[in-house]
Amino acid sequence: MGGGETYRLAQGMVSDYALARLASPAEGVVHSVFRSSLNVSLPGILLHVGPISSGLSVLGIALPDEMAERFVRSVRVGGLVRLGDGALGIWCQGGVTRINLRGLEELPCKVDRLRGAEAVGLCDLLQSMGLEGRLGIPPTGEFDRVAKILSHGIFADEESMGCLRWLLGRGRGLTPSGDDVLVGYGIGSLMTGNAEPFLSLVRQLDLSRTTAVSAAYLGAMMDRFANYDYRLLADRLGRDDLEGAREVLDGLLRYGATSGADGLFGMRLALESALRNQVDG
Repeated sequence: MGGGETYRLAQGMVSDYALARLASPAEGVVHSVFRSSLNVSLPGILLHVGPISSGLSVLGIALPDEMAERFVRSVRVGGLVRLGDGALGIWCQGGVTRINLRGLEELPCKVDRLRGAEAVGLCDLLQSMGLEGRLGIPPTGEFDRVAKILSHGIFADEESMGCLRWLLGRGRGLTPSGDDVLVGYGIGSLMTGNAEPFLSLVRQLDLSRTTAVSAAYLGAMMDRFANYDYRLLADRLGRDDLEGAREVLDGLLRYGATSGADGLFGMRLALESALRNQVDG
């Protein structure tokens, strides 16, 4: 795009998961644009760029709020994206915005394992949040059946696989509620050190049945990574800071219309399963 101004953005944060996938030169396009954020499709990642106030996505970059707002307003779906020389260049109205990746603070997003007492405390906190009334999936008998099975454990059988297939892609939105439950369940399983039975089944799912964004988050979870706030939650629990943990949970609950509640509900089911089966944390 000739004759335009080049803007340089060098403040903000990036997840270590995303940064590792932005190491090689590549070209892509703007995949989707929302009120305060956007997704960029590049080889190996569906990159999320949004404001710091919304938290750091495992898939992404978080910029100062005013900077992100101006940037997102100038971007259009299908716009060219080029990655190289330590920067991400995105073609916008009137010029090219370059995000200097070396100028971003890199934050770890790998899911930490909790000690047994921490897992019990987290499960208690989640059970006190009244999540059932906030979910994006209607409270039907079938959903209750699926939730009950998941709360008792994942096994390499058709019943467990059927539950995962029932949830995949179920609901509306950028990340359907059933997928958010699956991601939350995976994070809870990683936190208790009992994830492999669940992950082995998720790897068999046909992720083309859901949205590209959900598939990307499920992929990160299968790689044992999640949004930075989950890492922050484990940190607060590790310090016996229950008030701080509640604050992080309240922030997670505000994700999307129901995504936060759906994810936390899935996490609660995984913790209940681990505690029922006496997984040693």
